[in-house]
Amino acid sequence: GNAMLCAGLLLIILFLIMVACLAMFHSYLACTNVTTWESITWHKISYLRQTDPEKGSPFSRGLGWNLMVYCCPPRECPRWVRRVLGACVGPDMHTGAAGEQVWELGPPNIPCLLSNSWYA
Repeated sequence: GNAMLCAGLLLIILFLIMVACLAMFHSYLACTNVTTWESITWHKISYLRQTDPEKGSPFSRGLGWNLMVYCCPPRECPRWVRRVLGACVGPDMHTGAAGEQVWELGPPNIPCLLSNSWYA
């Protein structure tokens, strides 16, 4: 009775910890505008090989812009957001012929809240 209850509780706690870690990792990826694939295989990707991962992603444009693009991609950008922000597509991003997002590489950037320069 009690042993099964404790084992079930431990299993639930283990799953909650795993989901929390996954949510934190993907929140970090959204804030830095990096995909899971780019994060794991940075040095194997042709367009990222020459970029130092410590300096940030060449696709990152700051915390606010990264989260806006993550939560509201240009293709699904509501009209009111376009009016408030002026546009949903930045100077380094445009829409391709099939409606896909096309990014241009920019200088590496780590959003200030996530960089170590605040603590140095």
